[in-house]
Amino acid sequence: MSGDDAGNVGSSGASPDGGSDGAAPTRMGSLTFTKKTLHMLNYAEGIGFGDFNNDGKVDVSSGPFWWEGPDFTKEHQYFPPPPNNSYTGMTLGDWADYTYDVDGDGWVDSINVMRPGTPSYWYKNPGMPMVEADVSTWEKHEIGILTFEQSAFADISGDGKPDLIAGVPDAIGYLEMNPTGLWPFTMVQAIPPANGLTLDVAWPWWHGIGAGDIDGDGKLDMLEANGWWSRMGGTAATPWVSHPYPFKADGLPLDRGPSQMFAYDVNGDGQMDVVCSLDAHGYGVGWFEQNKGTFTRHEIVGPPGFMNVGGIPSFSQPHAFYLTDVDGDGLKDMITGKSFYAHPPGMGDPDADGTPVFYVFKLIRGAQGVTWEPHLVDSVEGLGRQFFATDLNGDGLVDIAVASKHGVFLFFQQ
Repeated sequence: MSGDDAGNVGSSGASPDGGSDGAAPTRMGSLTFTKKTLHMLNYAEGIGFGDFNNDGKVDVSSGPFWWEGPDFTKEHQYFPPPPNNSYTGMTLGDWADYTYDVDGDGWVDSINVMRPGTPSYWYKNPGMPMVEADVSTWEKHEIGILTFEQSAFADISGDGKPDLIAGVPDAIGYLEMNPTGLWPFTMVQAIPPANGLTLDVAWPWWHGIGAGDIDGDGKLDMLEANGWWSRMGGTAATPWVSHPYPFKADGLPLDRGPSQMFAYDVNGDGQMDVVCSLDAHGYGVGWFEQNKGTFTRHEIVGPPGFMNVGGIPSFSQPHAFYLTDVDGDGLKDMITGKSFYAHPPGMGDPDADGTPVFYVFKLIRGAQGVTWEPHLVDSVEGLGRQFFATDLNGDGLVDIAVASKHGVFLFFQQ
């Protein structure tokens, strides 16, 4: 199906997601957050969370540091910091951080996905007392060389443990955790032609990846900007079936598209939809409504002139995306906005130097269908390449943790 199906309209019409038939657009929502700055250095654009010191509290990690919850004032360094690059320079540090007890010793380790085309690593938590040292060196173990500008961490193999869903130099698929060597890779799709570019240039910088049960068979499928893959059988060794579809804005080449991708039944009809940004280096946020294997695109934020939800200004570079229930109403909400200098000015991204806003887009189901209500979180720090949201301080409210070229910041919901 074309990406120009119902729900994709600009300023000359009314989007069903942004106020219908000339009705006043949705007003800005009232969710509020307070910011805590952990540091203001360009070390990493990924961030993770886990209980590193086994005290029952949520801790936060980004790049070479982790901070003790619930007040996040105590900082611990667990590997030497990379250079502090200028805001306009590239980030040499983490592009995504995940946490899991990789070696099964009872201590949560740090999984650090690095710049595409370079080795990624996991760091072994040394346990007490070294884990709480101000400066320590955790054992560093190579995972492998990953490509793609996004990754996902979910149990796509079905063995009860999360896998690292990503690209490698000649394929996309997933890597299973291995405490004693490189992580074994299972291919889902071999590398396709890449817009006339040489493969080593184009492939590391592809956009858009995720996982979700699109076909409702109880097994996670793999999502990518140009389609999704399902398994024919019940094990990871069985073949994967390709279902091509452009989960992206119109006119984009194979390597361009969204950031992190999620599957969720947005409208409550029992079918999994795809929720994502539409162009990580351009404009667009929306969702793809499924109808028995076909999809209709609904945009909620578009380029200048588009009728955005809430009447908010358009923003470019939605290079980081998350889906979770922020307000506790049982429905999952989008969190996204402008990644600060996903590409700096002069590299082709529109409005690269614009205000680095990011929002919670609250999902509302009503008699008129689906609407998304914007709640501005911040307009100073911007997003990085990957972030998360969870209850950080134990007050029952979902908070947001961000690492960007501006530094590392926590946003506590009030």
